[in-house]
Amino acid sequence: MGGTESEGDPGRTGHPESGGGARGGVQTDTAPPHPRQLWRDALAWAAAGLFAGALVLCLFGLARHLGLFGTELVGDIPESALTYWILLALVAVAGLVLPHTSLTVLEDEQDQGDATDAPAVSSAPDTPSTSVAPEAQGATHSFPRAHTVLLSVSSGILVFLVVWLFPRYPLSPTSGRVASSETEVLLWACLVALFLGGFLSLAAQRPPRRPFVSFASLPSFTAAALAVVVAATALGSVTHPKVVHTVAADDPGDPPPVPAGVSATGWTWAPPPGTSVSRVAAGPRGPILLLDDGFVALDGATGSELWTYRELHATELETRLFEGAALLTRSTGNGAATGVLLDPATGEITSERPQLEGLQTYTPTASLHDYLSDDGTEGIEARSREPGLTGPADPLWSFVPQEADLFCEFQPRARPTTDPDTGDGLVVVAYACVDPGEFEEKTLETLEPQPIRGDYHGILAHGGSVDSLVATVAVLDLSTGEEVWRRDDPVLHSQHRIDLKSGRRALATEGEVPALELWSDYELFLLDPRTGEPQGHPEEARDRRGRFGPAVDRVLRADTGGAVLLMRGDYHGSGSPREVLTTDPDGKVTARVTIDESELDQSHLNQAVALEDTLLIPYMDEDTRLMSVYAAPLAAGDFGGEWLEVGSLLESGFRREHRLTAVPGAVVSYNPADIAEIHGLVP
Repeated sequence: MGGTESEGDPGRTGHPESGGGARGGVQTDTAPPHPRQLWRDALAWAAAGLFAGALVLCLFGLARHLGLFGTELVGDIPESALTYWILLALVAVAGLVLPHTSLTVLEDEQDQGDATDAPAVSSAPDTPSTSVAPEAQGATHSFPRAHTVLLSVSSGILVFLVVWLFPRYPLSPTSGRVASSETEVLLWACLVALFLGGFLSLAAQRPPRRPFVSFASLPSFTAAALAVVVAATALGSVTHPKVVHTVAADDPGDPPPVPAGVSATGWTWAPPPGTSVSRVAAGPRGPILLLDDGFVALDGATGSELWTYRELHATELETRLFEGAALLTRSTGNGAATGVLLDPATGEITSERPQLEGLQTYTPTASLHDYLSDDGTEGIEARSREPGLTGPADPLWSFVPQEADLFCEFQPRARPTTDPDTGDGLVVVAYACVDPGEFEEKTLETLEPQPIRGDYHGILAHGGSVDSLVATVAVLDLSTGEEVWRRDDPVLHSQHRIDLKSGRRALATEGEVPALELWSDYELFLLDPRTGEPQGHPEEARDRRGRFGPAVDRVLRADTGGAVLLMRGDYHGSGSPREVLTTDPDGKVTARVTIDESELDQSHLNQAVALEDTLLIPYMDEDTRLMSVYAAPLAAGDFGGEWLEVGSLLESGFRREHRLTAVPGAVVSYNPADIAEIHGLVP
């Protein structure tokens, strides 16, 4: 090239003696860059930061998918998730590498051009140095046309994927709805980051320039990379929080009554994806579902959700429902646990530090705990449930059996109840006492100060070979611990067995208190927990010895307003017609119905639910898996009842069962072995 050409190319002129040139003695201008160039540099480095953040997100997703840490607890992981993570990681790497490759190619091309032009520059040493216009400088480092086309096509594909792969289901794991998995949400977030990185690269129209540590590069790169990580973390926290907690409306109105009868399926509810229902219980306004990660309470009349509390990422959880509280506990190892206490009516947290040591049960005003006296006798201790209490509560009172010169063993399950007339709380306790000398003589064992507690299964006492055994049922005042009444039943012979049941197989009639069901040597006593007085016996339910009990197969409902009794057939277990009697507190029969259905055997009758006016018996066809209910008015006599179809059982394991639970507003139907759906039967 001649000197004329050099003079016309200001980008390759300079004074070699100045020493400022880096190539062939060419002096470069040190004037500050043009503002447009700074913005293009910032955009280019921000694009690189977005690609880097997306790569970090991909590596996190890969590690989680491979099980290196964390677990997916909500939603179903896409089958091709591993492939997606690998492909997106390769795209992120390409977004980081290709621009720098383009920059290296451009610099090499410029070096070759400078080497070619060097003689022309040196032949005109006196040519004054001029600076290259900023726009021209930027042009020398712009993307090659092929790179721009590739980047445009890639960004277009990413836009399509961002729209097409937007999570199909709700992002948040709302109870009862299918939710997108955390993996799906993070994959979509990674796609968005890659698209934004490609878009900024196109806007910059140049690769990121060196050096990395400069006014425009470092802040832009760091801010963009952190933005991806922070945004993905925030998105995961919002869409898949560790705790899902909603409470009931401020004024939900009066709770619906327990239906007197049902005629149709009013609603159906399915558990949240990724969880299972361990128990269905009656709450203040409808069913409360005890999940493996928390609770969901439904309105019995409509099936809508009243409140929810779920700890999605916790492990070793246990849920328990009491009369006055819903308790979730978390195992912390070595037998220790923490928990949270909820109001079963509203779902509001009443305590985040409940007292769990030796806990037996909760009532609306107190909690009952195991107690051990100084001499090793077991009993119970009541502690106050003061609102806002954060530390240990002071004991209200303690109770241990104190029978003179007798060894007593406390039944480890206290039963709280409430008098609806006065609102006073009562606690039913039971224990058995024996002469210690006779016990040691007959069993050849020395009594331990603290007897080993067994699994009673409702058994209060069994005669065996001990003659001095006495079973005691006592009721205490919940606020003071004072004894209200007691009943002593001596064991008369070696086969004499005494059982105590709570009588809570069905919800009590409105305004009544569940009765205590006491069986003593095959004789049945339905006790009023307020006074200890037994209800009257229907004459036709007595045996030849005048005992009330041997002719009764099962107590379907018992409260202070009366009882519903399933009587034995002519020959027990023969499948003969069965009669169900409804009695008042005096023992007078007020209604009766005969069950004579060939499909119903003893196993179905054992699960019968007695409403105020109707008897419901769950049934499931083993071949078709069709669930239905036999509904018979309690006063139908010999006319029996009719069948109500509920629906088909969803795919489940080997156990196929059908259960009913009466709750305010409905009777819920489900398969207890695998609760995939809950049906609400309404009037």
